[in-house]
Amino acid sequence: MLASCLLSLDCSGTFCDAYPEACGAAEGGGGSGGAPPALIDVAVSLVDVLGEPVPGAIILISEPDGRVFATNDTPVGARTVSVPVDGYVSVFQTVDARDFAFTAAVSSDVSALTFRLPVQEVESRSTNITVSVDCQSDCEGAELSGSCFDPILATPGNPLTFDIPSYVDCRGDGVIDLFAVGYSTIGFATSATTKTASVGSTIQLLSLTSLDVDETVSLSMKTEGEIGVTAIRRAVRVPYMDGRGFGFSRSRTGLPTSMSLSVPKAYVPRADAQFFVDLTDGRQLFRQEWFESFGSEATSTFALTSLAIPAVPSSPEESGSTQPTALYSVDDGAPGDAVQLRVLDSDVEWAVTLSWDGSGAFRFPDLPDDLARFKLGSVDAYEVMAVDRDNADSYTEFVSQPIYSHARQHGVESVTVASSKTP
Repeated sequence: MLASCLLSLDCSGTFCDAYPEACGAAEGGGGSGGAPPALIDVAVSLVDVLGEPVPGAIILISEPDGRVFATNDTPVGARTVSVPVDGYVSVFQTVDARDFAFTAAVSSDVSALTFRLPVQEVESRSTNITVSVDCQSDCEGAELSGSCFDPILATPGNPLTFDIPSYVDCRGDGVIDLFAVGYSTIGFATSATTKTASVGSTIQLLSLTSLDVDETVSLSMKTEGEIGVTAIRRAVRVPYMDGRGFGFSRSRTGLPTSMSLSVPKAYVPRADAQFFVDLTDGRQLFRQEWFESFGSEATSTFALTSLAIPAVPSSPEESGSTQPTALYSVDDGAPGDAVQLRVLDSDVEWAVTLSWDGSGAFRFPDLPDDLARFKLGSVDAYEVMAVDRDNADSYTEFVSQPIYSHARQHGVESVTVASSKTP
């Protein structure tokens, strides 16, 4: 086991300090002494939003009590490391002058961890764009959406004008994809058009073309279960399959248990249905269901009581020279695959993935001097999320797939999230 450690990790520093006899030091000399912990070999992969390897991140291995076990640099997107059973693997990265730390727990049956990390955005340009939409006579309102910005709704009028202040070219290719849909008074898609334009063109004109009935699809989005709800937002999202940004999104807000969204068939060769549910006590539910293909209609049903909901947490407090401890608890209910903690201060953001536990505590790992800038100071926000992926049956399966830094930023998959934040 020690040989595996020496092959995979830098054991010359923190490991030997804690377990001198394992490194051949005289009995009783230095460190905490005792036998070294049982280790497990874990394949750690680091990928970006497109699944491509991310090089150059620092990996920290820590013990269950937060003590540093070892660190190493990973020059490539994957590395096998030896981790104490019930210990943690943390990955550190700085993007756009902000520090991020990602941690996952390693139980005895975990053999692979895949972290999905943010990446430095390509050099982008920012500009103001005005879009005028020439609506058909049966168009009572329209929605404009496109790459790198959220959908915008406009009230009746012709032409409809949309202002996109400080549009950021997140794709970095100087091109913006625009999608416009006209709707009837009862919400049916009646006309649509698309346009690809240069980011440098500040004024765009889109003329909508009428849609026949067979050129639209309907997605029925239903909620089930007795639970205190104050608001429900439903959305259809079509992500780019080969890049960042969103191709099209249609959303509606309302409390009815059933609501249908009408969208042009050409826009949804594949899509996901998203529910955003606000509860009376301030907690939130999120459901995303992925549809690989659409026919003339589809149905997505969200059982609101399908996942236990975290209790409102207390903010982790500063603890002097050491890292703080985050406490969390989850109500009685169906367990998910994992619990995720998201903790932010003004300079650093931590995302922690833990195996399911209805009540627990997480001690943020100690940090060596070269990682001191990632230490949490005064906590600005703390969120606890229960997460359940449809394509994972256990924590082991959950962490072997890409772990997102924020549970509601999942990609092409079906997932349910229940969350609670500090007041």
